[in-house]
Amino acid sequence: MPTPGLEITTGAAVILPNAAKLVMPGTLGSDLEFLHLLTDGVDTALRNWAEGKPSAISIGSPTAASGYLSLRSGTSYLQTGVIDVAGDVTMLVVGRDTGDKSADSARFCYVGSNNLLGILTSSSSQTRLTMRATQDGGATGTSTASLVANPNGWACLIGTAFQTGVSSSTADDPTLYDMGAGTSGTANYNTPYARAPTGAAFTIGHWGANQTGPGDIALAAAWSRVLSVSERTQAYAWAKALVATKGLSI
Repeated sequence: MPTPGLEITTGAAVILPNAAKLVMPGTLGSDLEFLHLLTDGVDTALRNWAEGKPSAISIGSPTAASGYLSLRSGTSYLQTGVIDVAGDVTMLVVGRDTGDKSADSARFCYVGSNNLLGILTSSSSQTRLTMRATQDGGATGTSTASLVANPNGWACLIGTAFQTGVSSSTADDPTLYDMGAGTSGTANYNTPYARAPTGAAFTIGHWGANQTGPGDIALAAAWSRVLSVSERTQAYAWAKALVATKGLSI
């Protein structure tokens, strides 16, 4: 039986970067599209632990640090082999913005796809999930879910987006969760919507042309479905135990 990439036993965890496979807790292995551990150098970070899914490539010169990679949006980041098909999605990232965040060009993008879906720093005190969708009537608009957070500190951020939504409920609107802080922000579409397709690969440490600031990332993952409340809690506990092995606190 292959050794799991992360073992959690009575609260203890260990990362085995050369393991044959990664065993996720509970149902978190279902519909997993990519999971990259940026804890053990650039080459190791390229491996996609999602079974049967393509690996990433390095763009520019990501820098390995102690338990994470230092990246810069636009020039030094990872491009996954997973295309955003504008379906249901959950994105998870453990990271921090290390720039001054004084303007768009100084802000960091944690994860996303081609300016249409991404988690990014929007100011010195906010982190944002942005999603573009075609709304009822044919117009394409941007929905933004913001929350007050500390972009300078390590955080576990989870962003969820449905492929389509209705106007009668906010439960299907894009939402960003700061798991450690226990806060969230939801952007409300007032009409039925459908996510705008990008045809682009998900990126880690990059999103679009406007933000080019620096940041650090230890873990990034995405599922082709929206995780339940209990799954988000479990994913956070798993991520927290994993990065704690590298001395990172979220």
